[in-house]
Amino acid sequence: MRMQAAERFACGDGGAAIATDLRVTERTVRRWRAARRQGGVEALKSRGPVSRESVHQHRPGA
Repeated sequence: MRMQAAERFACGDGGAAIATDLRVTERTVRRWRAARRQGGVEALKSRGPVSRESVHQHRPGA
């Protein structure tokens, strides 16, 4: 999905259109665009799933 957004950025498509087509928020598209601007397409690659252990460590009362 992020790679699709990167292609759309290169074509000059607007954030609202990208968000609608990819079914994400405009805020997400803005974050992706900023990441691409700072780190290129590599910055948009997935870092893998969040592990359950780290998610539970950050929950209050866990």
